[in-house]
Amino acid sequence: MSFAKKLRRLAKTGRFFISGLPKYAVGSIDVTNRCNLRCEHCYFFAEDHDNERELSVEKWIEKLEAMKAAGHPMMLCTWVGGEPMVRKQLIEVGRHYFQHNTIVTNGTMELPDWPNCTWVVSIDGTEEAFARMRAPGIYQKIKRMCRTIPNSIFRSPAC
Repeated sequence: MSFAKKLRRLAKTGRFFISGLPKYAVGSIDVTNRCNLRCEHCYFFAEDHDNERELSVEKWIEKLEAMKAAGHPMMLCTWVGGEPMVRKQLIEVGRHYFQHNTIVTNGTMELPDWPNCTWVVSIDGTEEAFARMRAPGIYQKIKRMCRTIPNSIFRSPAC
């Protein structure tokens, strides 16, 4: 990275400390109501989502284009769900609208090595506790998945 680019990035970051984030800079998208697991403690399935329809990728693109046209800064998007990676194609397309992306996942599906993405992988306590809450063997599967993309940034909250 050139010195000039580093200086511009530093100036941009400094503005946040002085004036805060611009309006509409951060958003969250509920990508899907589907999940490949049914964890006993999951807040998402506390409500009935069976009759909710998901927007198509095309409809999401229309919405994102409208936000962009309206001048929204679109700096950060958090992609959540159910399990967001069930709709990998939507995130693949939609993430390009944002400078930074955070994907909150259970980590059991393929995790692409996407630039400008931070992965938040749900890990709940020890391997034994995790197996009781989710399913036996899932803990080790998540560890294997996370190793497949060594250049990505991971954040794993533990409950």
